[in-house]
This record gives sequence, C-alpha cells and structure tokens, in this order.
Amino acid sequence: MQFKKLNNIIGWIVFAIATFTYVSTIEPTASFWDCGEYIACAYKLEVGHPPGAPFFMIVGRMFALFAGGDPAMAGKMINIMSALCSSFSILFLFWTITRLGIKAIVKQGEEFTTGKQWAVLGAGVVGGLAYTFSDSFWFSAVEGEVYAFSSFFTALVFWAVLKWDEEDSVNPTSAMRWLVLIAYLMGLSIGVHLLNLLAIPAICFIYYFKKHKFTWKSFMITGVISLVLLGGIQNIMIPKIVKFAADFEVFFVNKMGMGFNIGSIFYFLLLFVALSSLILYTVKKKESYYKIGFYTAIVFTFFVVISGYGASALFTRLLVLGGLLYGIHYLKSKNTNILNVILVSFTTLLIGYSSFFVLIIRSQANTPMDENDPENAITMLSYLNREQYGDFPLTYGNYYNAPTKSQQYFGDKDPIYAKDEAAKKYVVVDDRKKSVPVYEEEYCTVFPRMWSQQGNHEAAYRYWGDVQSHHKTKQKMNEQTGQMEEVQIPTFIANMTYFISYQVKYMYLRYFAWNFIGRQNDIQGLNGNPLEGNWKTGLKGVDDFLLDTDTSHVTHAASNNMASNSFYALPFILGLLGFFFQLKNNKADTWVVALLFLLTGLAIVVYLNQYPYQPRERDYAYAASFYAFAIWIGLGVLGIYDF
Repeated sequence: MQFKKLNNIIGWIVFAIATFTYVSTIEPTASFWDCGEYIACAYKLEVGHPPGAPFFMIVGRMFALFAGGDPAMAGKMINIMSALCSSFSILFLFWTITRLGIKAIVKQGEEFTTGKQWAVLGAGVVGGLAYTFSDSFWFSAVEGEVYAFSSFFTALVFWAVLKWDEEDSVNPTSAMRWLVLIAYLMGLSIGVHLLNLLAIPAICFIYYFKKHKFTWKSFMITGVISLVLLGGIQNIMIPKIVKFAADFEVFFVNKMGMGFNIGSIFYFLLLFVALSSLILYTVKKKESYYKIGFYTAIVFTFFVVISGYGASALFTRLLVLGGLLYGIHYLKSKNTNILNVILVSFTTLLIGYSSFFVLIIRSQANTPMDENDPENAITMLSYLNREQYGDFPLTYGNYYNAPTKSQQYFGDKDPIYAKDEAAKKYVVVDDRKKSVPVYEEEYCTVFPRMWSQQGNHEAAYRYWGDVQSHHKTKQKMNEQTGQMEEVQIPTFIANMTYFISYQVKYMYLRYFAWNFIGRQNDIQGLNGNPLEGNWKTGLKGVDDFLLDTDTSHVTHAASNNMASNSFYALPFILGLLGFFFQLKNNKADTWVVALLFLLTGLAIVVYLNQYPYQPRERDYAYAASFYAFAIWIGLGVLGIYDF
C-alpha cells in the first residue's frame, strides 16, 4: 500500500482514538473559572470579558444548536466542540511528525524503504498519542475554554507551512496559496486567542531555510524580521486597526461636524478601496488600478496622521505608514508576485480578524452579558487593550516596594471619549492626565520580575527571590509613624533568582514535568512545598534527590490522588532522543521545532511575568510548547529505529 494512503488512514485512526477519548470524558456542563462564561456567551452570542473570543463564540453557537433548544445540553455541546478541536490537533500533529520524520530519515537520493515508512508512521502514532494523553492537553480538551481551539489553530498552521514546504519543491507559484491560507487562519485565531501568533517566527524560518542558503547574517536578519512580524501583528495591527478607526470617528464628528459612525465608515471604505485596487493591480497589471490604490492609501495615511493626538503620535504614524507606502512602491518595481502574496495575505488576515465585528453588533443589541459595552470603535479599543486589568512592566520597571514620585512626574494616557447624544459629539469623560505612575529610580531595574505591589505578594517575592540574602538597605521615613526605618531593596540577583526559581522552574518546568516525567497530585502548589502539586518520576531514590525531600512523607490521600501519574521520565527520555536524532539529521528543522518550543514556553514565561499566589495552575498556557516536545517524542521512535 502506498505511504500516502497509509499516512492518511493511520492519521484518521489516531484522530478517532483521540476523539473517543475526549468525547467520552468531557465535562457534562461547565468546569471552574471561565468555562461558564464562555459557554453562556457562545450559547446566546453574548459579550464576555476583554479582549473577547468572537470566533470561538460563533463556532460555539453552531455547536449549541445541536442542544435542540435545551439549555442543560448547551454546555455539553460546546465541550464537544473543544474535544473535536483537540482531536483535530492530534491529527495534524500526526501528519506534522510524519512529514518531519521523512525529512530526517530519508537523505537526498536515498530510497524511502518499507522499513523506514513504517518507522515514520510509528513515530506519528507514538508522538500523536503521547500528546493525546498528556496531562495539560487532555485537561483543556474536555472543557468549554479557548485553549483547545487555540491549540487546533497552532497545529493546523504548523502543518500548513510544512505543506507549503513540500509543494514549493514542485510548484513554487501554486504553493503560495498555503501562505495565504496561513494568514487567514491566523486572522481567525485572533478571535480565539493570541497564542497562535507565536508560530510566526517558526514559519519565517521554514521559509528562510527553503529559499535561502544559510549564512549567519541572513539567519540573524530572518530572526529580526520574524520578531518584527510578530510584534507588528500583535502590538500594531490588532490594536491600531481599531485605534485608527476610533480616531477617524472622533475627528469626523468633533472636528468636521459630521454624524456618528461617518468616520468609521469612511475609514473602512478607504481601507477597502486601497487594498482591493492594489491587489487588482498585481493580477491585472493595469497602472490605473495601482494609481487608485496608491493614492487612496496616501489619503488614508493623511487622515490617520492628522487624527492622532500629540506630536510623537503624528510622527510615529507618518513614519510607519510612510514606510509601508514606500515598501509597496519598491515591491511594485521589483516583483509583482511577491507584492500580490503580501497584499492578499494581509487582506485575508484582516478578514479573519473581522470576527470582532460580532462583538460590536451584539453589544449594540445590549445582550444580558455585555461586558465593557464595546458598541463602537472607541469603546472597542479599550476592550481590546484589556485596560481594566491594568499593566505590568517587561523591560524596565519597579520592584514590589517601590515608592512613586510626586504626581507631577506621572505620565499621560490617551483620553477616554463617550458619545454625547445631546451635543452630537464625543466628549472626554476622563483625560487620564498624570495617570501613569513613575517610580523612584533606585527601586527600579531592567527586566523587572518582582513588580506586583499587592500586599500579600511581598512575602512570596522575598521567599522565592531570597531577598534576605540579596538586597541593599536604605533608611526611609515611615509616613504613618514618622520614624526612620530600614528598607530592603532587592538586587538584580534577587530579581533573577525569583525569575529562575518561581517563573521558570515552578510555573513552567514543573508543568512540563507533569506531562512527560510524572505528576504527584492535583493539590495546587502555592508556596513551593515539594509534596504539593509537584512532579515526580515514580522512582523514589531519584525523586528524593531531585526534589530534595523524603517522598515517603507523602500522605496516603496524596499518594492515592487520582491525578497521580508515574511516567518514570520515559516520554521525556524519548523526546530527548528525538531532539538529538533530528539535530543529527536535519539541523534546520530542529531549529524550527525548537523555536516553536521556546516561544510557546519560556518566551510566554517572560511575557506573562507572573506574580506569586496565582489563583489557579497555569499549565494550559504552555500547551503549544508541550505540542512541540511531542514532535520530538515521535521522532524519538526514528532515533531508536536508526540505532
């Protein structure tokens, strides 16, 4: 039987196993935390908490229809949606492993023998089922949350770029459609969760290794481009598409005296004309289309710039949009096909992202659950930016005990507008001047990790960061008692100690170990107790040494906990074998998988900058990282076969 047919048949068998597993173990209604809200929002298309998940709502509503109007069954149907999304993730994981396996085990010019074929298929089965039954992924697969759907998009996008890689060798022009599909899928995924965007650097490097010969210079340039793309979509495109619409709206109503919504309509009309005309030019090659599109884009840029607030905003917008206009003009003179792919991909990305219009439409209907009331571009911007949750520092910021400077040094935020029907304009309800606190410099650091100023967090910061051993002291007056007292300011060593011991080890590596080494129990770990919610191998001597405790002190209840799993680190060892096998046979693909693994794991650790005493275990956030490691588990089978 041909390998292609076997690959399809066995892949669907693995999918069936995963589907049976998940559907037979789904939550019958709603589990804890956000599931109840997501199910209610999907069932009646209501508006949940920022930044929203409109595409999840739309698909969830479709599944809720199978409840037959019975509210008691709606939750179950939406949970089945999560189960199916998860089993499809397993299907695409299987095909991803077999594709990478072929590239690793079949050298150029060698025959793809029957033995190698079965080894590759075995790798797909082992890797796919290892992830199927992994702790974190199974947990998210059976509840009505966004993470199962998000994992599906990550698996689908990563598989699609491998399909592009395969087809590009045969027909590069035709293969470009896979890149357009990926852009559309990423646009849709924004309406579920932003985690899928972290696959962008891996996709960029697959393209790089396919199209370019390796040099350190081009390798570094590709890395920079991939990060610019990731940051551009997440920090510029997603918020600024709405930000510019909001600015148009305020400008046209307040400055030009036009009616409500005219600015938003004009904004999207200009965007539509510019993109459609430029795309038509790349297809028809008629200069008139290019002139219409380019001049419309200039008009669009003009209004975007003049509707901004402040000189820095005007300059930044002019610089960014001017650079984009120059890029379009440059590509037009060099390669129309590449310009076509870029424009079509950007447009399909926007089409996918347009699912957020559902939130505006439903908010205008004033649904029973209508959080933040995002009825127009102005209120939608605040909703997307999650402003109600506040902000936290990443590159430079304060320690937990940092005092603020006087308010005259505080920074400003953009003003908040509200619609005034009587005055027929938007009025400022909060100018937000001097609303951004500025802290004393000696209490600040680069790469701040211990930043939360909630009172109960200080003790945990001091414990995990070993502040007692790593601090500098300062005499400071207590404002309540008027007495001088000694204050301990953490050093950067304490800051990094907290980062390594808590954020990396406890809030990531512990979860990683749950899935591939073993898990003690489901008692939530809060204070570093090695016998609560920790990992284990199942080998007492090894566990006693690695956890630095006597595991015989585990209580009877904890040792018989239903969440207890002893894997003896076998999946972990198999994953290491797969990593080294792939590194030996295909360094380029190893880097791509490693990039996916790191960006959806340690990079999220850095970005989330988690404070202590989290309200729940956060392993679900790293499911895509565990997905990447499952690829290596599958490839470990090929390592054993090759040996």
